[in-house]
Amino acid sequence: MPWDSWNLSGSILSLDLLVPPVYTLDNRGWTMLIKIGEQQFDISQDIIEGILDSQAATKIDGTEHGFLMCDTPKGLVRGMKCTGDECSVTLTDCKGIGPVAGSFHSHTTVISFSLGDYLSAAVRAKEHPQNKSLECVSLLDKGIRCK
Repeated sequence: MPWDSWNLSGSILSLDLLVPPVYTLDNRGWTMLIKIGEQQFDISQDIIEGILDSQAATKIDGTEHGFLMCDTPKGLVRGMKCTGDECSVTLTDCKGIGPVAGSFHSHTTVISFSLGDYLSAAVRAKEHPQNKSLECVSLLDKGIRCK
Protein backbone atom coordinates (compact mmCIF):
# COMPACT_ATOMS: atom_id res chain seq x y z
CA MET A 1 0.00 0.00 0.00
CA PRO A 2 1.43 3.43 -0.94
CA TRP A 3 0.71 5.18 2.38
CA ASP A 4 4.20 4.32 3.64
CA SER A 5 5.74 6.35 0.81
CA TRP A 6 3.68 9.33 2.02
CA ASN A 7 4.89 8.85 5.61
CA LEU A 8 1.36 8.59 6.99
CA SER A 9 2.37 6.57 10.03
CA GLY A 10 0.08 7.55 12.86
CA SER A 11 -2.46 9.22 10.58
CA ILE A 12 -5.86 7.77 9.86
CA LEU A 13 -7.64 8.34 6.55
CA SER A 14 -11.35 8.18 7.32
CA LEU A 15 -13.30 8.81 4.13
CA ASP A 16 -16.43 6.76 4.89
CA LEU A 17 -16.31 5.40 1.33
CA LEU A 18 -18.71 2.81 -0.06
CA VAL A 19 -16.17 1.92 -2.75
CA PRO A 20 -12.55 1.36 -1.63
CA PRO A 21 -9.96 3.72 -3.17
CA VAL A 22 -7.82 2.58 -6.10
CA TYR A 23 -4.08 3.25 -5.84
CA THR A 24 -1.86 3.82 -8.87
CA LEU A 25 1.78 4.71 -9.43
CA ASP A 26 2.71 6.92 -12.38
CA ASN A 27 5.18 9.69 -13.21
CA ARG A 28 3.60 11.91 -10.53
CA GLY A 29 4.09 9.30 -7.80
CA TRP A 30 1.33 7.50 -5.97
CA THR A 31 -2.23 8.65 -6.48
CA MET A 32 -5.46 7.57 -4.85
CA LEU A 33 -8.68 7.55 -6.87
CA ILE A 34 -11.71 7.87 -4.62
CA LYS A 35 -15.40 8.00 -5.43
CA ILE A 36 -17.91 9.90 -3.29
CA GLY A 37 -21.44 9.72 -4.64
CA GLU A 38 -21.23 10.10 -8.41
CA GLN A 39 -17.99 12.13 -8.33
CA GLN A 40 -14.46 10.74 -8.68
CA PHE A 41 -11.36 12.45 -7.30
CA ASP A 42 -7.73 11.79 -8.18
CA ILE A 43 -5.88 12.54 -4.92
CA SER A 44 -2.21 13.14 -5.70
CA GLN A 45 0.85 12.83 -3.51
CA ASP A 46 0.91 16.65 -3.54
CA ILE A 47 -2.48 16.76 -1.78
CA ILE A 48 -1.46 14.12 0.79
CA GLU A 49 1.77 16.02 1.52
CA GLY A 50 -0.26 19.23 1.94
CA ILE A 51 -2.56 17.49 4.40
CA LEU A 52 0.38 16.21 6.43
CA ASP A 53 2.08 19.65 6.37
CA SER A 54 -1.14 21.34 7.54
CA GLN A 55 -1.66 18.82 10.34
CA ALA A 56 1.92 19.27 11.54
CA ALA A 57 1.65 23.07 11.48
CA THR A 58 -1.60 22.99 13.46
CA LYS A 59 -0.03 20.71 16.04
CA ILE A 60 2.85 23.19 16.46
CA ASP A 61 1.03 26.53 16.55
CA GLY A 62 -2.59 25.68 17.47
CA THR A 63 -4.10 27.44 14.42
CA GLU A 64 -5.98 26.07 11.43
CA HIS A 65 -4.03 25.53 8.20
CA GLY A 66 -5.34 24.53 4.79
CA PHE A 67 -5.54 24.94 1.05
CA LEU A 68 -7.98 24.71 -1.81
CA MET A 69 -7.78 21.70 -4.12
CA CYS A 70 -7.46 22.74 -7.75
CA ASP A 71 -8.60 20.50 -10.60
CA THR A 72 -6.05 20.06 -13.39
CA PRO A 73 -5.77 17.59 -16.27
CA LYS A 74 -3.23 15.72 -14.09
CA GLY A 75 -5.59 15.49 -11.08
CA LEU A 76 -6.07 17.58 -7.96
CA VAL A 77 -3.19 19.80 -6.82
CA ARG A 78 -2.81 22.24 -3.93
CA GLY A 79 -3.66 25.89 -4.19
CA MET A 80 -1.99 28.50 -1.99
CA LYS A 81 -1.28 27.46 1.61
CA CYS A 82 -3.34 29.48 4.10
CA THR A 83 -3.10 29.99 7.86
CA GLY A 84 -6.02 31.02 10.05
CA ASP A 85 -6.59 31.26 13.78
CA GLU A 86 -7.76 28.84 16.48
CA CYS A 87 -11.21 28.34 14.94
CA SER A 88 -11.17 29.31 11.26
CA VAL A 89 -9.11 29.71 8.11
CA THR A 90 -9.91 31.66 4.95
CA LEU A 91 -8.83 29.83 1.81
CA THR A 92 -7.94 31.76 -1.33
CA ASP A 93 -8.77 30.70 -4.89
CA CYS A 94 -6.69 28.55 -7.22
CA LYS A 95 -5.15 31.59 -8.98
CA GLY A 96 -5.21 30.22 -12.54
CA ILE A 97 -4.08 26.69 -11.64
CA GLY A 98 -7.50 25.22 -12.44
CA PRO A 99 -11.06 25.31 -11.11
CA VAL A 100 -11.59 24.87 -7.39
CA ALA A 101 -12.51 21.22 -6.74
CA GLY A 102 -12.60 21.30 -2.95
CA SER A 103 -10.70 22.19 0.15
CA PHE A 104 -8.78 20.80 3.08
CA HIS A 105 -8.09 22.38 6.45
CA SER A 106 -6.99 21.20 9.85
CA HIS A 107 -9.10 21.65 12.95
CA THR A 108 -7.62 22.24 16.37
CA THR A 109 -10.27 20.50 18.50
CA VAL A 110 -12.79 18.42 16.49
CA ILE A 111 -12.77 16.05 13.50
CA SER A 112 -16.10 17.07 12.08
CA PHE A 113 -17.37 19.75 9.76
CA SER A 114 -18.32 23.06 11.37
CA LEU A 115 -21.30 25.15 10.32
CA GLY A 116 -18.84 27.48 8.58
CA ASP A 117 -17.40 24.51 6.65
CA TYR A 118 -20.88 23.57 5.41
CA LEU A 119 -21.70 27.17 4.47
CA SER A 120 -18.41 27.67 2.58
CA ALA A 121 -18.96 24.45 0.63
CA ALA A 122 -22.55 25.44 -0.19
CA VAL A 123 -21.49 28.89 -1.43
CA ARG A 124 -18.71 27.37 -3.56
CA ALA A 125 -21.12 24.79 -5.04
CA LYS A 126 -23.69 27.50 -5.84
CA GLU A 127 -21.09 29.79 -7.45
CA HIS A 128 -19.54 26.97 -9.50
CA PRO A 129 -22.15 24.20 -9.94
CA GLN A 130 -20.17 22.68 -12.83
CA ASN A 131 -17.14 21.95 -10.61
CA LYS A 132 -16.46 18.88 -8.49
CA SER A 133 -16.60 19.39 -4.75
CA LEU A 134 -14.53 17.51 -2.16
CA GLU A 135 -14.38 18.96 1.34
CA CYS A 136 -11.92 17.52 3.88
CA VAL A 137 -11.02 18.35 7.49
CA SER A 138 -8.70 16.80 10.05
CA LEU A 139 -8.00 16.90 13.76
CA LEU A 140 -4.24 17.14 14.20
CA ASP A 141 -3.01 13.63 13.36
CA LYS A 142 -6.16 11.83 14.57
CA GLY A 143 -7.78 11.42 11.16
CA ILE A 144 -9.14 12.97 8.02
CA ARG A 145 -12.79 13.17 7.06
CA CYS A 146 -14.00 14.02 3.55
CA LYS A 147 -17.46 14.53 2.08
